[in-house]
Amino acid sequence: LAGLFSGFFLGIKYSSIFFFVPLFLIIILKHRNLNNSYKRYKLITKHPPKAVILGIETSCDDTGIGIVENGKKILANLVSSQIKIHEKFGGVVPELASRSHMEVIFREIDLALKEADINLKDVSAVAVTNGPGLVGSLLVGIEVAKSISHVEGIPLIGVNHLEGHVFAAFLEHEIDFPFISLIVSGGH
Repeated sequence: LAGLFSGFFLGIKYSSIFFFVPLFLIIILKHRNLNNSYKRYKLITKHPPKAVILGIETSCDDTGIGIVENGKKILANLVSSQIKIHEKFGGVVPELASRSHMEVIFREIDLALKEADINLKDVSAVAVTNGPGLVGSLLVGIEVAKSISHVEGIPLIGVNHLEGHVFAAFLEHEIDFPFISLIVSGGH
């Protein structure tokens, strides 16, 4: 488009510059990405990967960070409680909950990585609660997870909060399908 518009406004002799320079940059960037992909492929074929998932849970008033290897081995499981913040109000105050998540989430992620004895480069994917929950609290976790996913170039996995309760049982038990589950969650 830049080439077409520049040709119209600046004349034909300048339009080729605006057309070929972006095309040249796209080719360079594509080559760089392919080269990085090839390096990852070679690394994976030499050393089969293990799946290390960083989980972020901020659906209500607790900030939960977990790291799991290959779907079974819990490397870290941290929960930062907000009970003292909300008890004087007799229940969860959504604005205070989301602000508290902002204050502790990065510290909790760092602590979980230290507990698991890994760094962010070792994480294969980020899983994050995407609902149901308090909108402000969910947004904190989702935005942090999206940022990590984007910066590290790893997949982002949205997790339904209620399904997470059900499937957490798979971390410690072998469960055959079909099965029946009862969820009692929150202050019930």
